Amino acid sequence: MESTHSGAVATPTAFPEPGTFGVTQRVTLLCATPGATIHYTADGSAPTEASPAFDPYVLPVLEAINDGDRGVTTEYEIRAIAVKPGQASSEVATF
Repeated sequence: MESTHSGAVATPTAFPEPGTFGVTQRVTLLCATPGATIHYTADGSAPTEASPAFDPYVLPVLEAINDGDRGVTTEYEIRAIAVKPGQASSEVATF
């Protein structure tokens, strides 16, 4: 039997861990709360339930753009929130 949870949804995590990469990356977003939906942005703006929902079958691609002698100069800030009916939304995670 499944128990009912009235607390907040777990804060999303990302794989790979945030960092600097010299190549294009695909990012997986995870939530420890079963049945939660993760909504995210890749431009640093605050995510809401209207933001795109993470789909584990269509991973977001963060393009690495090479700037010649300067190397890879592209930066992304992913922000994510997890929601589930009947529970408070998670904290916003920033990667």
